[in-house]
Amino acid sequence: MNDDLEANLRSALGHASERAPHAPSSLSAHIVTRSRRRGARARALAAAVAVAVVAGGLAVVVRGAANGPDPTAADPTAVSSAGTAEPRLPGEVSEVPDPVEKVWPQAVRKIPALLPDGRELRPHAFIDDHTLLTGTWSSLEKSDALYAYDMDSAKIRKITDIPTPKGTVTFAFDFTIGAGQVVWWTTRDIGDEKLADLWAAPLAGGQARLVASHRNGEEGADEALDPPAVTGDGRIAFSFRESDGVFTVPLGGGAVKPVAGAERHHVMRWPWVGTAGMFDFLEETTPAELTALAELLNVETGEKRTAVVNPGELGVQCGLTACIGRKADHRFFHRLRDGSQEKELPFVPAHAPGDFVGRFQSSTYRKERKSEGAFLHDLVTGRSGDFGVRPGKNGLQMPGPGAGMSGERLISYRLGDQRVVIDLSKID
Repeated sequence: MNDDLEANLRSALGHASERAPHAPSSLSAHIVTRSRRRGARARALAAAVAVAVVAGGLAVVVRGAANGPDPTAADPTAVSSAGTAEPRLPGEVSEVPDPVEKVWPQAVRKIPALLPDGRELRPHAFIDDHTLLTGTWSSLEKSDALYAYDMDSAKIRKITDIPTPKGTVTFAFDFTIGAGQVVWWTTRDIGDEKLADLWAAPLAGGQARLVASHRNGEEGADEALDPPAVTGDGRIAFSFRESDGVFTVPLGGGAVKPVAGAERHHVMRWPWVGTAGMFDFLEETTPAELTALAELLNVETGEKRTAVVNPGELGVQCGLTACIGRKADHRFFHRLRDGSQEKELPFVPAHAPGDFVGRFQSSTYRKERKSEGAFLHDLVTGRSGDFGVRPGKNGLQMPGPGAGMSGERLISYRLGDQRVVIDLSKID
């Protein structure tokens, strides 16, 4: 495995707790301790939603935010340092980019990291341009309540308390907004039975309710879910990380039903679902059928999209419109799914491409093979901004976008006594 890629993955896994309440058996366990077939699938899924791991303080992946920019119009360029920097070894830079707030002042805000009572704000998604869906923890990684936080007025409104039933082993995870509701999932063990629970609460405020409980039908597979979606007709669409198939259930409760034609797929950005594929960065080749999210299906129209993968390419991960991967000589690339507009990336990309993440990438900058900091890069304009994070005793925090249809436009991370909030939709 490429050393820089290892460093980024290690950083992502090491800081999962910033974003991921009680990952069921830890992503590292998913990656290295399952059978080769299931382990490879888990690696593909974990990488395809890697942004979920590294998103600073978010509990919602990669894929999609409503009304996002169209990455198909992008002509990505090489990394710059608030201007330009010539391509060199991945991650090696000679000049630190300007701070993100200087590069994109219209998109960056700073708010207090703590509420007056000392609890830390943990943003999940934007409710609107100035209001955050945020949560608090009652203990390490255990979300206990959701709030709406107005960044203009600094006023906070409670949305709901988060129940934790007996037997819960994965705390509230992947908060998603849709149809006036906030949706999330948990998992629990009841004797020998393992269940995934889907929850919802009115965004205007009210009691959280258990919408449905469902069991993963694949023996030995984990009950952890991909980030769920809320459909336009008031259903929750969901899929399991470690087994194929997409399901829906009405927001008001009712029977869980499989989605016809999506037996091999996972929720991506509704109505789009994708085949997870399986790939291994240790393999010498990555056939097209093993590319992460190579095949997309619109379950409402039946439209299919298949990504172009060339012989010898490794670790290819795709989103709705774009793909990243590396050549046989380990150079990283970014291009559209149809194979056009390919550009070399002179840094190690931290995220699989979603909608916003099809345009933006995060990575570390390094000097003499030591991580010095992390930056956000705009593949359209070629501009980069320094997040301001620096290595600590636990390594380097890698900020990144959130998850799901409502979280991906948000990057949020703590910096001292402040929390930095970046709205990717405000970057021209």
